[in-house]
Amino acid sequence: RASGRDIKIASVDRIICDGSWLSLLVFRHYVARLSLDGVNVVIPSPMPPAIPFFPGMKDKTTVARLVADGAVLEIAPRTPHGRPLKFVFEKLLLGNIKKENSISIDTVLKIPMPTGRVHVQGGFGPFVSHHLGATSLSASYSVERLDLQQTNAVSGILNGHGSFRGTLANCRLGGVISVNNFAVHSVQHEVKLTAEFDTSLDAT
Repeated sequence: RASGRDIKIASVDRIICDGSWLSLLVFRHYVARLSLDGVNVVIPSPMPPAIPFFPGMKDKTTVARLVADGAVLEIAPRTPHGRPLKFVFEKLLLGNIKKENSISIDTVLKIPMPTGRVHVQGGFGPFVSHHLGATSLSASYSVERLDLQQTNAVSGILNGHGSFRGTLANCRLGGVISVNNFAVHSVQHEVKLTAEFDTSLDAT
């Protein structure tokens, strides 16, 4: 609950869990494949307080592969008349999932603003619970058909690729972008734009 009202933060239509009798009999806490259909996650505004966990509870289970193609992440607007942002994961594959492990990721998602498709392949973790910003991440990415028209200042279709490496608090990001029909709205003169960039990002 948040602000006196019930909020549905996540829902799943179907869960399929694949394992083995051997893992079950010897209490290995190992799942070979976990498939989630119809995943929908909503980040409300305001965000409700976190649910406390029991101090003695430990995460023992390892999931070798988690597949959640078609998952949707929706971020509620911060203003009453704003529109929610919806991210659609056309492909979402996670591997080697356990709290103390580095988790692999291979995903293709449609982003809402500006619209386009992003492909990310790499890994993140293990999570540092007392200092989330120290969690490591490393991946390559590509961006396809990012429509700059929606920025209301420039126009063009952007494509690019690159990589990032570091931690959530200090991630080095670099790559190459190209826009064949780049134009500034006040000028309306299209040019071909190609650029390389190298910057740092704090995602905490």
